[in-house]
Amino acid sequence: MADSNGGRSAVYRLFDANGCLLYVGVTDTVTPRLYGHGRTQPWWSEVDVTRTSISWFGTRDEAEQAEVTAISSEAPKHNVVVVPAGRRSWGGRPWTPTTDEHRAALAALETAARNAEQAERQVWTAVDAARDVGVPMSHAAKTIGRGRTTAYRRRNRQP
Repeated sequence: MADSNGGRSAVYRLFDANGCLLYVGVTDTVTPRLYGHGRTQPWWSEVDVTRTSISWFGTRDEAEQAEVTAISSEAPKHNVVVVPAGRRSWGGRPWTPTTDEHRAALAALETAARNAEQAERQVWTAVDAARDVGVPMSHAAKTIGRGRTTAYRRRNRQP
């Protein structure tokens, strides 16, 4: 469920129980973004969600600039990459590989993506098989590290 943010973007700060700044990020949808961190980040167990700070900005560009400034001046423990202000983390500017190393790295990424897609299909086939023999969807979803809602949505998309 997306946040109702009126087209604004937010900079969020995640702290531990002692108030140590762990991470600064930018998003248009806070709740899904935090759930995503909870599913994917090894440092999530350090986060005290009750200390989360959210600041809303009128535009994405303003939020990205504030994020860059915060990361630079506040030095969060787990930020490792800063996307320059004015440049979206997904998409960005057009780029063309110019070296053999670039092309090899991209070929490896493409192979890994194909393998991941195949593995994803195998996981969902196994989920379906588990459901067919009576395993509850909640347990199947937990076993594969997904939320029950994601598992139900995915199953309902199948023919």
